[in-house]
Amino acid sequence: MRPIPKSMLIHSGTITGVTTTDRWGNETTTPPVDLKFIRIEPTTKIVKDKQNNEIQLSNLMFYDCKNSLPKGATFNEDTVITINGKEHTIKVIDKLYDENKLHHYELGLI
Repeated sequence: MRPIPKSMLIHSGTITGVTTTDRWGNETTTPPVDLKFIRIEPTTKIVKDKQNNEIQLSNLMFYDCKNSLPKGATFNEDTVITINGKEHTIKVIDKLYDENKLHHYELGLI
């Protein structure tokens, strides 16, 4: 399968710093990261979260593993992504594979 063409990846944004806690309770926050060559599509899809609550997504974000920047980005639920000055929260992370390797991410945002 071919990568998503850059001509379709017309959006950019910023993912806020991710706070992680190690086993001793020390919190570490990463600096914000600029996302380039992503795509945002409006949606009205309804999904269920880990607690089985229904959530209506407002957008889907596509991150192509070949053409989107930064390379090798990883995503966590409840992380905030700012696109065009509007904050969105990641609620669903779908990893889509091309045979044996990761092709792209589809992130459900609210």
